[in-house]
Amino acid sequence: MADNVERIPQHKHCMICGRAFVGEGRICGEDCRSTERSKVRKKFYKYLVIEIVLVAVTIAVILLAGV
Repeated sequence: MADNVERIPQHKHCMICGRAFVGEGRICGEDCRSTERSKVRKKFYKYLVIEIVLVAVTIAVILLAGV
């Protein structure tokens, strides 16, 4: 029975699409790499906007508290 078992080569699964691949890194190819870049860029801009709003609200509270 153990002789009939098919062996699967060592592989990793892509963090973006989930496909199995053999190689280095976390991502299988250029399509997934560009998808990851766009996700990272969106996340960065989202946090940048949040930081700007927090600074603006802090400055507004400081100015209004001084009045």
